[in-house]
Formats: sequence, structure tokens, C-alpha cells
Amino acid sequence: MPVRPHASIARAAALSCVAAFASLSMSAWAQVARVERAVGSVQASTASAPARSLAVGSTVDNNTEIVTGASGEVTLRFLDGHIIALKDSTTFRVNSVIFDQQRPEASNFTLQLLRGGLRSVTGLIGKNNPRAFRVSTPTATIGIRGSDILGSIVNDNLVTGVNSGGMSVTTPQGVLNLGPGQFGLTSSTGASQLTTLASLPGGAFGNLQSLSFPNPGQPTSQPTSQPTSQPTSQPGAPGSGGPPANPPGATAAGGSTGGAAGGATGGAAGGAAGGSAAGSVVAGGAATTAAAGGTLAAMGTAGVVAGIAGAAAVINAVTNKTTPNH
Repeated sequence: MPVRPHASIARAAALSCVAAFASLSMSAWAQVARVERAVGSVQASTASAPARSLAVGSTVDNNTEIVTGASGEVTLRFLDGHIIALKDSTTFRVNSVIFDQQRPEASNFTLQLLRGGLRSVTGLIGKNNPRAFRVSTPTATIGIRGSDILGSIVNDNLVTGVNSGGMSVTTPQGVLNLGPGQFGLTSSTGASQLTTLASLPGGAFGNLQSLSFPNPGQPTSQPTSQPTSQPTSQPGAPGSGGPPANPPGATAAGGSTGGAAGGATGGAAGGAAGGSAAGSVVAGGAATTAAAGGTLAAMGTAGVVAGIAGAAAVINAVTNKTTPNH
């Protein structure tokens, strides 16, 4: 028997849900850090969102600019356990952080210090793949070797220091390597040299050296979005996750074309938004429910896989129930 038109539409809708789950997964992983400490004024903004105040527990996405006020300080812990602490009067950008614990070579950690100063304590990315980590400044690029380092921009010069491990300061004129207890000065022209802490401008690193961090290098739990209350939906409404309603004029046998597509889309996409995937499709007079129990609240791999499995089940349900009953 030929496949009914509504089955083709429902199948296409369910396939689109698989892509939606992948998109939700990527957006969730965009939350790459959580605020562990915040003092004074700390603002974060992106190209698509206005500035917001950061407090303990706030999350930070890729492509976020963070600005601390004259008395502001903030400490961020990233997904891999990397810690970045920013001093007062700092402008800092999280460009791209990609954490793949199974494939360290696929990870990436690129930051930008535009003004002020920071302290960086290596996490799993830096330990397993140091070349993946870099901090760009107007004067030089900072690299690490499993370390606890300092960097600050003072009068257009970059001053650097190493508490433990090592760091590299790269300019067009060459590379300056620093070891534990060493400090460097890189001028605005790109010339670098070793120096001493006593020779650096007073307050170059603010309070950064006195800070202590609990469990440095320990990965965070995955950042999660705060749950929001969902309005009550009528049966068959997109995103309701419930059985589709038959509108007037719909084909009675097997449900309406719009109802089937709405069931697949509403069940899978609506389930993703709520934290689980569920789809109901009426085909051949029989209601087939596809459900995936994994939640997307943690946005971990298991939740995403479960969501995709729910959408795949909808596709199978439509495919297997396209012959009308006699």
C-alpha cells in the first residue's frame, strides 16, 4: 500500500528534531565556565546580549567579554577545571573553549586579555594538551606548561610571572620562557626580558597572588540552564508532547496530516525543551508513543543521546504504521 502523505510529513518533522537535538547540545556546551567568586562590579556581555552582572554561580559562554570595575574581582572555573582569576579594572574575553576529555588533542582554550590582569591555573586541557591553551594580549601571546601563572598589562607593557610550572611569552621578536619564581617584562614594541618582582610596578598583579583556589584543576559539573515554568499546552499544540488533535476536515483514518506532524514535532522538540523527548504519532488508527527517558537538564552526552533516540523512535513508528487497517 502507498505511504500516506501525513507519514512523509511526520517523518520529515521527526528528522528535523534530530538536528534540533544536536543544536541544543552545542548551545548547552557553549556554557563553558562558572563563577566561583565575585567581588564588586563584574559585568559580562556578548555580541547578541546586553551586559549582565555576574555573581557566584553565574555561567559564562564562549564569545563573552568580562569587565571588572575599579574594585571588582572575579574567579572562573572552566569545564576542565582550569581557573582564571581577574583583578580589578580588567577587560577579558572568553573566545573559544572546547573540552573533549576523551580526545585532548581536539580540545581548545583561547582567551584574550585586553586590559588589567589575570591569574591562570591549569586544568585538564592545559595538562594534557598545553599547546591548545593561549592568551592573546595587545603585546604578546601567552602559552603555558602545566602551570600557575600571572599576566598583567601595565602602561601598555605586559608583565608576567610564574608561581609554578612554566610559561612562554611570544612576540614577533621572539619567545621568552619563564620558570617557577621568574618574572618577565614585555614592552609595547615586543621586546621581552627577565626581571624581578621588586622591579615591577607596584600593584601590577593586584590581589591575584594572595588568592587560594579549592581543588584547582578539578573539572566542574556541566553547567545547566535554570528550569523555567512552561505554559500549559492544549493537546496537539506544538511543543505540548501530547497526542495530536484532529482539526475539522482532517482524515479520520490514522489521524490528520497536521496532527501527525504536530505529534512528531511537538513530542520530540517539546520534550527536548522540557528535559525529555516524547512523541505521539497516530498512524493506522493506532497510537504509537516514542519516549526517551534521558534528560537534557545536565546537557551531558547521555541526555543528548536519549533525546535523539526518542526522535529516531518517532521515525520508526511512522515508518512501521503507514499501512491502513482493514
